[in-house]
Amino acid sequence: ELHWGLFGCGLLFLTVCISDRVAKQEWNEWRWLACALALAAFAGLDRLLAWLPAHAPAAAKAAFSGLRIGMWTVLALLVASWIARKKFQSFHHWRLLTCAWLCLGMVALGAILWSHGHDSGAERVCRSRNFYGVLTVYEHEKKDPASHYFLLQHGRITHGLQFVDPAEAMSPVSYYGPDSGIGLGVNALPFGHRRIGVVGLGTGTLAAFGRAGDYVRYYEINPQVQAVATSWFSYLPKCLGKVEVAPGDARLSLEQEPPQHFDLLVLDAFSSDAIPVHLLTREAFELYERHLKTNGVIAVHISNHFLDLEPVVRNLARHFGYKLASIDFDENDEEWWFYGSTWVLLLRNERLMNSAAIRNAASSPGTNAVSIPLWTDDFASLFQILR
Repeated sequence: ELHWGLFGCGLLFLTVCISDRVAKQEWNEWRWLACALALAAFAGLDRLLAWLPAHAPAAAKAAFSGLRIGMWTVLALLVASWIARKKFQSFHHWRLLTCAWLCLGMVALGAILWSHGHDSGAERVCRSRNFYGVLTVYEHEKKDPASHYFLLQHGRITHGLQFVDPAEAMSPVSYYGPDSGIGLGVNALPFGHRRIGVVGLGTGTLAAFGRAGDYVRYYEINPQVQAVATSWFSYLPKCLGKVEVAPGDARLSLEQEPPQHFDLLVLDAFSSDAIPVHLLTREAFELYERHLKTNGVIAVHISNHFLDLEPVVRNLARHFGYKLASIDFDENDEEWWFYGSTWVLLLRNERLMNSAAIRNAASSPGTNAVSIPLWTDDFASLFQILR
């Protein structure tokens, strides 16, 4: 409905323009609107002609360049001719000309929205929506068994993938590779039966780290995510440990539960454009402390295109007396299935903090010119951490 809504807005504007009764004193407004739309139309055509050579034979590239030069030359001559003949003053049909340009724009807008709405249709195998947004599952490399995989997106944000090949199906990939911050954090935990809490289910990739005797408890607010994770992905059913999913808001669920005694609590709900701020406040971390063991670890996934969450987490670590290790993982083309990520580990255990793997991977603290106050339930501002 987003595409239909955008098209409807354009159609409504066109209807208002067509039905408007123009007085002589309003010609000037329509004149400049018509000129602006004409310039936008030529600019759009120029962008199209600049894009086409990359998808055309080499022999046609010169022709496209000639078309672009000729198009702007014709426009310049037409404008000069109108100015010389004083057509701008005597022409009285600016509203009709504006409506004509708008009609062409509506055709272009409809084509673009239709193309965007049906993009990757052949690879899309599942799409569903509810109050929390649109979930889409894609199937890639179906003809190559070794590279065949499924991928989950929430809107435009990838929430994990899984290979179909049984030999690779339980490998932690995407943001959770063995050399990522969370991979190093999980592998640094003491041996024995581990209790791991995870806020944010996605495809359930973190279950790949589960060993026999482990307990992994997920907290997921979107019921559709759990349905997709168990029908198109197999991380949860194939986990060697015990897995449970607590539906509903993670903070409310944790408030109602007795202490879970987690060795590791993973906060993985901040990759999208709209983050759950209430999970990064002082009061939220007071709640997390109740569910952690004495030397328990908190891992926060702060990879985000628009927000710099590191100063927020640093304030929380300072307030609660945690030592902090920020670990960046850079993706590479050879192992594309490992995504670039930034994880922050909050630890009190000196042995874990000084382990070679974490110490060597941790990066120096980032700088922020703006003083970020400690987030609380009473105050939290996203404007101060915009990238």
